[in-house]
Amino acid sequence: MAIRRDRQNRILFLSREAYVHKVLQQFGILDYAPVSTPVDTSPLPENGPEYVCPLSLKNKYQRIIGSLMYIMLGTRGDITFAVLAASRHLANPGLQHVKLGQRILRYLKGTRFLSLIYKGPL
Repeated sequence: MAIRRDRQNRILFLSREAYVHKVLQQFGILDYAPVSTPVDTSPLPENGPEYVCPLSLKNKYQRIIGSLMYIMLGTRGDITFAVLAASRHLANPGLQHVKLGQRILRYLKGTRFLSLIYKGPL
């Protein structure tokens, strides 16, 4: 976590920009175009009852969601709804759920410079 202080104005900036970059690189999202919202407006199709997720897809999805939760809990509360909605499918994710995780990462790519700001009394 990066911490930047503006002592004169009594402002503290907390950022996870370096970690977000590392996660984007890890999951191959650096070349993707950023998006302006973490979730799409259309609902995700559900998996059928007979669907069984391949282990490699499940593992990748769980790693994406785990990384997103770490970012969300530290400094990026703006992705909470999207990450919690995506985390409901950790046991048996489909390709559409992996795409949702990638969309959240694409949102973070476009907003990775956002910081949590604390201000002291003026």
